Amino acid sequence: MASDVAFYAERLAHKEHELTEFQAAFNKYKLKTKVKFDQLRKENNALLLIRLAENETAMEAANREAEVLRKELSRKQTQLNDQQILIKNMEEQLRTLQPLSSVEIQERKRAAQMLDMDRIHQQMLFKDERIVELNNVILDKERQILDLQELCREQGEVASVTSQAARIVQRQWEDKNRERREVGTETDASLWSAVRPVQESRARSDSPGRAVPSRGTANTSPPPLDPSEALERSNRRDDDEDLPNTSSSFLGKSLEWDSSLRKKNRKRVTFDLISTFQQPLQPIKSPSGEQVNALLELTEDNERLRRELLEASTNLDRLQTRLNESNPLKFSCSVSEFKLFWCIFFTSLSLTFIAEEYLTFEFQVDAEMTRVVRDSKTQSLKARAVAQGRIKELEDRMAELKEHHAEQVDRLQTEIESLRSTREWEVEQNAQLREQLNETKTKNHKLTEELDASEKANRDWEVKVSQGEEFLDQLIEDLAEAEDIINYMEQQKHSILDDVDKLKDAIIAQDQLIEILEADIVIYEEHIGILRESLGASKIDHRSLLRSKAFETKLRALEKEKEQIDRRSNGELS
Repeated sequence: MASDVAFYAERLAHKEHELTEFQAAFNKYKLKTKVKFDQLRKENNALLLIRLAENETAMEAANREAEVLRKELSRKQTQLNDQQILIKNMEEQLRTLQPLSSVEIQERKRAAQMLDMDRIHQQMLFKDERIVELNNVILDKERQILDLQELCREQGEVASVTSQAARIVQRQWEDKNRERREVGTETDASLWSAVRPVQESRARSDSPGRAVPSRGTANTSPPPLDPSEALERSNRRDDDEDLPNTSSSFLGKSLEWDSSLRKKNRKRVTFDLISTFQQPLQPIKSPSGEQVNALLELTEDNERLRRELLEASTNLDRLQTRLNESNPLKFSCSVSEFKLFWCIFFTSLSLTFIAEEYLTFEFQVDAEMTRVVRDSKTQSLKARAVAQGRIKELEDRMAELKEHHAEQVDRLQTEIESLRSTREWEVEQNAQLREQLNETKTKNHKLTEELDASEKANRDWEVKVSQGEEFLDQLIEDLAEAEDIINYMEQQKHSILDDVDKLKDAIIAQDQLIEILEADIVIYEEHIGILRESLGASKIDHRSLLRSKAFETKLRALEKEKEQIDRRSNGELS
């Protein structure tokens, strides 16, 4: 009996030892899998963070380069538009700098002066609107950059949350294992060392943090107006009113001055800053057919009056010869004075006034010739008186014309000097603008090449980013597979723990059964002692033999039952 109990106790101890070895092997396997999982997770997270940081820096650099190139391109485009507008204006001015009449030149000057301020104002508005558009573009790009940074930050937070969840699950697993380890008696404490959670740092990218500077419209003003130009505008109307009363010599000088002014105005250059959205300039009105006809009629009248003036001079010569024949001593001086009077008179008046005076003069000559026939003496006296009065008036008129002519000469000299200075300044500005145009053309060529290179680099970066995204997706799939493996291992662990719990329950049941059997053995021994005392030795021996046989059969049944339990436990474990 004692040997059987010892045998079963040894077998139970052996089973307990096997159970502890199996549990130790399971703990080793669990630690190995946990270490592998931690390494894999660290490597995957590190690779993901490194690739994410590299992609973020590359994207930021590419965005900055693209933004700089876009700004430079827009600025160069505006400069090219301005230069093209200037070139068009200069071509228009070259077309307009053909030989024109003084009236057309004055009309064009007035139109250009009236349009200068409107053009400058419209150009300033265009520049302001362009600056506002560029500021809006800059703000949109910065907003996009902030959105991308927020997206990257959210991805980093998701990664950190997943890692934290994995750490929490690992910690719970360790707590459960620690509780089970405390229940065991012969486990190795070195195998249950706690794994330190690895805190992963999340790479954060610095924000660009660009501020949009408020730029003012510092447009340069045109050159200051010369006082002589204002004087010219104020005196131009007076000149137009005084033209009909000027002399023929002054008209000739004014025509020469107009021709010289036309030649100088051929070299005059104006800088018209016209915006792209500005309305097209109104063309300068060309002379109509009525004006051309009127001009032709005036020239014909001028030629006709000149012929009539020559005829009048011949008539005066004839009259002088007649007067000399009638009374050469008395009328020689008067006729010469009379002829001088008429010559000065015809040269000082305008063409229309000359025509009217010529008609009156013709009638006077006819009447005078009749009066000379009647009374040459009285006619000579009247002619002398009239000639003296007219000569005096003409002398006064000539003095006034000389003063006015001197004033006009001074004014014209000042205007000529101012025009020379403005012409020189405008020629210099024209040369500078041509140099700037050549520079902008070269810069535009360089910028187009740089833009092509930047577009190529941008396409390369896009390809790299797409490859990085594919690699990131692959890493995410690998991480999902690792999580599936971890879940499978968790399920295996739970099933093994359930089997261990069942084995513990079976061992406890066996212990209880052994205790019950030991109590039965004690009871049987006491009962046997009582029966031996009451019965005889033979009966006692026979009965003890029977009882020992019954006890052996019970023990055999218990052994079979225990073997069946062991087989069941081994089958479940396998």
